[in-house]
Amino acid sequence: GGKAAITQEMNKMGVNLFIIYPKSNGAGDQQAGTTLNFQDVQNLKRALPQEVKDIVPSSVEYSSIQINQRRASSVVVGTESKFAQIRNREIALGRFFNEEETDAYRRVVVIDNSLAEKLFGAGNPLGQHVFVQNVPCRVIGVLAKDESPFAQFQNFEESAYAYIPWGTWSEIFGSRRIDQLEGTTLSDTNIDATIDLATRLLNQRHGTTDGFDGFNMEQMVQTAESITKILTSIIGLVAGISLVVGGIGIMNIMLVSVTERTREIGLRKALGAKE
Repeated sequence: GGKAAITQEMNKMGVNLFIIYPKSNGAGDQQAGTTLNFQDVQNLKRALPQEVKDIVPSSVEYSSIQINQRRASSVVVGTESKFAQIRNREIALGRFFNEEETDAYRRVVVIDNSLAEKLFGAGNPLGQHVFVQNVPCRVIGVLAKDESPFAQFQNFEESAYAYIPWGTWSEIFGSRRIDQLEGTTLSDTNIDATIDLATRLLNQRHGTTDGFDGFNMEQMVQTAESITKILTSIIGLVAGISLVVGGIGIMNIMLVSVTERTREIGLRKALGAKE
């Protein structure tokens, strides 16, 4: 049952989801040759039309978002309009930004349920302007609360997320970097081959040999299955020990109950009791 529940939660994101990232992400000596850029997204879209259904950039920065006197820390993600579809995120209010808003660098923002509660409480955030790095952005949508522990790859449940068009993100934070590429394949049977092909193309374009890596939800499902097998073995061992201990306890009680009646039984038989 636990294995089925974990697999079901992961499948909500789609088993054909994949993420590609530079191996130097998070390293202090990150070199320019192993960073992703917006041209990489366009090249992969053109080079892999038979394998990739959608692919979008994802850039992350931590910042405070403010409206009036309220301020909340948030993870600000710069991405494109297909992000919500790729991640299977539902919209509770409003909508996600579209291609026109992405291409035109519109100052619009989609916030998650956690950030909406921190900034607006029970009020309606749609149409309100929040300030990201002192830049006003109009709220056009609120993502539905996601109960899945895997949906956002979050380390903390209290994390709040805000999503803005990648070009707008680039202007606000003054950076053209891309932290990772997120996409879906047309089929869930060739994900590993697609990742290998995409990383080879990126290495060729950047002149590296092993500068990029990727993973997919199927790998996470397999990892979860391995963990549940170990847990099943441990639980089985504990259950076996419990049964042995319980059996010994019951045997001792039955033995004692007979032993303490030995004199009584002997006396009854001496007086003529039957077997």
